[in-house]
Amino acid sequence: MESLPGSVEVPEWQRAINWESAGAFKVRWLVICSTRFHRIGHLKNSLNENQAVLIGKDGQEIEENCGAGLIELINEEVDQTLHSGYRYQESPRDDYP
Repeated sequence: MESLPGSVEVPEWQRAINWESAGAFKVRWLVICSTRFHRIGHLKNSLNENQAVLIGKDGQEIEENCGAGLIELINEEVDQTLHSGYRYQESPRDDYP
């Protein structure tokens, strides 16, 4: 996170949401990699009727243990990506919140 929530201009998509938000902020991605669905399909989210975590919609709250498992698997994917010779490149859209 490169700025505080609410510190940048509100993007158009945020005006369309129907719930209160802390506001837009800038993000700089350090690593961008894919997380393969077959690696996370076994994680069930009790806060979404025990469905697989990959079924959740944008903004879906994830139960703590499920979230911890998801983070662990994402970190493994990142480690694999970095060990395969990935080099960070500035995104052409770094100014987009």
